[in-house]
Amino acid sequence: MLDHIALPNMMLTVDAQVVLSTPQEMSEAMLRFRDHLQDIGAEAYHRTCQDAKFLDADRRTIVGWHTTYILRGGTCLVAPFTNQMTLLRIDAAWKGVRIETATRITECPTVNPDMAARHLAEMARHSPMGGAQ
Repeated sequence: MLDHIALPNMMLTVDAQVVLSTPQEMSEAMLRFRDHLQDIGAEAYHRTCQDAKFLDADRRTIVGWHTTYILRGGTCLVAPFTNQMTLLRIDAAWKGVRIETATRITECPTVNPDMAARHLAEMARHSPMGGAQ
């Protein structure tokens, strides 16, 4: 399941962000999203590339912009949303290292809200401001 994912991996939504550092964290996030898709009755998940470009001269990093469709019977279950994904060529494979999704956690939980809250607390704990806002 993790053949095309690099760790650590950053996942962002409009209202959350998380860095997944272990195979266990990534598996948990992927299974939670799969469960969400099953819960809403999704039959298809399509991500269509709108544009992509290499970011470096040695062509080992690609950033792409996509539109995602979550469907049942050819009808969108949620409004189509955009993503920006970054891929790195590691050895002989392209691996996703970062995805930013133009949705909120409550609309489409591509980021696990519990993980995002833990990540935010951990960031605050290590902040020079001591978590002060």
